[in-house]
Amino acid sequence: MIYVKNYAAITEKDIRVTVSLPELNQIQYSRTFSLKPKQTHIENFIFKLPVNSNNKQEVIDVTVSNNKDKDSKFVFIDVE
Repeated sequence: MIYVKNYAAITEKDIRVTVSLPELNQIQYSRTFSLKPKQTHIENFIFKLPVNSNNKQEVIDVTVSNNKDKDSKFVFIDVE
């Protein structure tokens, strides 16, 4: 789950969340949405990991963007 919160005092429009697993060449996009001030939006993404993966961790690149701004974070998840 990705939580997106608008901390600005204005409504943000045309927001899109992009989630990718660079090492596995997988990428997914949310639909575009708008957020009023202080509003939060939740997006869910499901990825299938290879059964034979030897990685103990996967890197996930999460980007939230619109036509004015862009912010990215890397998240590490443990694979068991």
